[in-house]
Amino acid sequence: MPHRHSAFDTLFGRSPEAYMMVDREMRFIAANDAYLKLTATPREALLGRGLFERFPHDPDEPENANAALLRASITRVFERAEPEVLAHIEYRVPIETPHGVEDRVRVWSASHTPVCDDDGTVRYVLQRTADVTDAERASAATLVANARLVQEANTQLLGEQRVLHRVFAQAPGFMFHLDADSLRITLANARFLALVGRADVTGSTLAEAAPWLAEHPFGHLAREALATGETRVGDALRVTPTGAARGPLWLDTVFQPIVDGAGRVTGVVVQGYDITARRALEEEREALLQRERDARAAAERANAEKSLLLANVSHELRTPLTAMVGWISLLRGARIDGPQREHGLAVIDRNARSLARLIDDLLDITSNESRRIALSPEPLDLGALAASVVDSLAPVIRESAIPVRTSWGPGCVVHGDVERLQQVVWNLLTNALRYTPRGGRIEVSVTRDAETISLRVGDTGRGLTRDELSQVFNRFWRADGESGRSGGGLGIGLAIVRSIVDLHGGRVTVESDGPLRGSTFTVTLPAARDASDARDTHAAAPDACPIDLAGMRVLVVDDDADTRELMEMLLTLHGAEVSSVSSGPDALAALRTRRVDVLLSDVAMPGMDGLSLVRTLRAAGDATPAIAVTAYTQTGDHASTRDAGFTAHVAKPIDPPHLLALLARIRSDGSSSAPTQ
Repeated sequence: MPHRHSAFDTLFGRSPEAYMMVDREMRFIAANDAYLKLTATPREALLGRGLFERFPHDPDEPENANAALLRASITRVFERAEPEVLAHIEYRVPIETPHGVEDRVRVWSASHTPVCDDDGTVRYVLQRTADVTDAERASAATLVANARLVQEANTQLLGEQRVLHRVFAQAPGFMFHLDADSLRITLANARFLALVGRADVTGSTLAEAAPWLAEHPFGHLAREALATGETRVGDALRVTPTGAARGPLWLDTVFQPIVDGAGRVTGVVVQGYDITARRALEEEREALLQRERDARAAAERANAEKSLLLANVSHELRTPLTAMVGWISLLRGARIDGPQREHGLAVIDRNARSLARLIDDLLDITSNESRRIALSPEPLDLGALAASVVDSLAPVIRESAIPVRTSWGPGCVVHGDVERLQQVVWNLLTNALRYTPRGGRIEVSVTRDAETISLRVGDTGRGLTRDELSQVFNRFWRADGESGRSGGGLGIGLAIVRSIVDLHGGRVTVESDGPLRGSTFTVTLPAARDASDARDTHAAAPDACPIDLAGMRVLVVDDDADTRELMEMLLTLHGAEVSSVSSGPDALAALRTRRVDVLLSDVAMPGMDGLSLVRTLRAAGDATPAIAVTAYTQTGDHASTRDAGFTAHVAKPIDPPHLLALLARIRSDGSSSAPTQ
């Protein structure tokens, strides 16, 4: 090696780290034993040969990307006289294996340090090489071994101060020496000065140079090394600089005591690396892995919920269908008259409405997930609304043999959506009926205080445990139904209640003294400021007074023959003159030959759908009132029919009294301003 120095030769040759040196032609001029062992190459096969001649990475493509990356790094060090680190490079070299020497591609970390003449000209480049294929940091044992070699060579290096200072200054990591007697820094390289943000720290104590390093654990380890004469290793030390706009740093550090010939500790050399960037990458990778784990767990939960929902939907659909199909069969095949016939029809009607409610609940839970539930608030008496729901559930209450006591306070007016708040009362009351055994009782009350209106639905049923109280409003959660009758349900009714109440600016709570001791649900809503225009939601049903549509001309458009027949029969029985067609084009043809007072049209039809039909009429200047009679009932569907030019929106299955009342209002108004149902 040129310019040989005995101490430097000793440090270079005995270092456990792999070092080699090349000249400006990138020919090997030196390599230590660790490098020869790491590359499984004899020294005579290296010295004087070109780096890329001996290690071409890919003989078939000498100037490949990996070789170009390595050549560029060494070239920059020669040109700039500044050290450089290649933290990650894949390169093929000979490797000793249990089966002999094999050429293998490994991942390397290489630091390139300029070795300069006295005039500052870069004469050679020193490379330190580490195999990081397994993404492991240099082990503490390796660092300790390196530090011990530094200690052993210390006495030899005293006579080679110039070489020592050069190596010290050009080290790829930070280094400084702390004197044992004065506890002051006697030597520090540029990387340490950059770390602490100082131009010079010579003669300063560690606390003066960097108080944030002097604190535990960095300073503590340095003091331990001085006191015990034993090497200390700081693995991924977290330190927080003060007086600078930078966050915490992570340092890998070795504290190596310097011992003289008499065994006395004269100081400590501290060397290390700032691994903050690598630590951030590791944390980012772990965060990505955690997000992936969370996403997978969420997908698995969603899949389990979907399977549970499908099973529950199947059960809840088949139960009312069984009663409906059974009674239809009895009414067809047996001579059933009088009370029994009326009872059978009531069962069919009740179960059909139950199916419609089930479909509404499914749509509502979907709308809530996508934040699409819309409200049409108005002043209304919550007590009257609750009374109307209790009346509508009277057949179910009678069949359950569970008395329902009611209490309505005066002036209980809220500003809310009638349909949605009816849904809240319906879900709470049917939930109480579902989980209260025969012989129990249910109480429904509406009261007012100064600022709020409270709806309470209490029962003496199965009750709830402490754990169940925290889950009862969760989507798809269902009580086990072991006490009283089987619970059933989809497990979404109470979740919908909470969503609707939240949208109204209220809150819903539940109380229970434990299993078999009943439960009480309380909905609290803000009281309306102006109660003078409160809507009476407990008025007589729409069919309480007969509706006469005599002479009203109606065109029904629906591709389903059974629906057309039902509509024709219903409207004809109330005096209307009804004609029907099965498609949009047939409707346009019919309207060219005769005038009608109102158009009832399905939306989803093959070819020209209902939206296109009405848009065509409106574009032609035809203002005939049009009612969308459709199974599409979500908020966006209402907006689509309104934008297309429909007068009103009626959901399937059709509620005859409401449809008749709507037609009567359109006839009375004589315009297209009738409200949507």
